[in-house]
Amino acid sequence: MDQCRHTLEQHNWNIEAAVQDRLNEQEGVPSVFNPPPSRPLQVNTADHRIYSYVVSRPQPRALNDAKRELRFLLVYLHGDDHQDSDEFCRNTLCAPEVISLINTRMLFWACSTNKPEGYRVSQALRENTYPFLAMIMLKDRRMTVVGRLEGLIQPDDLINQLTFIMDANQTYLVSERLEREERNQTQVLRQQQDEAYLASLRADQEKERKKREERERKRRKEEEVQQQKLAEERRRQNLQEEKERKLECLPPEPSADDPESVK
Repeated sequence: MDQCRHTLEQHNWNIEAAVQDRLNEQEGVPSVFNPPPSRPLQVNTADHRIYSYVVSRPQPRALNDAKRELRFLLVYLHGDDHQDSDEFCRNTLCAPEVISLINTRMLFWACSTNKPEGYRVSQALRENTYPFLAMIMLKDRRMTVVGRLEGLIQPDDLINQLTFIMDANQTYLVSERLEREERNQTQVLRQQQDEAYLASLRADQEKERKKREERERKRRKEEEVQQQKLAEERRRQNLQEEKERKLECLPPEPSADDPESVK
């Protein structure tokens, strides 16, 4: 518990960061606790939409969001020690026209390669230099890198290249949207059919239940009538037996000329 508390305190009680740092240590990745001094990532922190993924969301969630929303995802890997990183962040990435393009047409995720999350993405994308941008989208049912931009680039050139990449791959998103809509419609139709089948099944079950109840009611009625017949038969039989017993108790009839007899 003391070791856990100490680790959490080192990471400002950020559980996710603490756990990830320990996993990185097990995998041989340098710890991000007390990293060497580096230039910070310069971003427009007032714009929460464009940089919403930078701090609050890990890269897998950004991929899932882009896949679910069928949108382009622009990934920026920040090389803290590269000489062009600060200029790119200040003059290109924070240019109003670049921010407007990103806000309106794509999702954005950024991270320093000195951070565990950025290091893992760097290992997957294998960038050659910085600044590095990768455009990712859902293509052929999998998240695919469809464009890579490396090195310092001016705002106009960045906008032109990003627009070209999106225009060249827009048909895949349109096709995926149509397929998804068709799948949704098929699912809705199947759901409606299932609901209609279940309603018909419940109606048939209700009819069968009523038939069973009617058969049971008739059976009980027949049993009741039969029991009444048996009870009447037993009553007659008992009456006949009682008559016979009483007849046996009577004395014999006197003769016709018996002076003690009367008519």
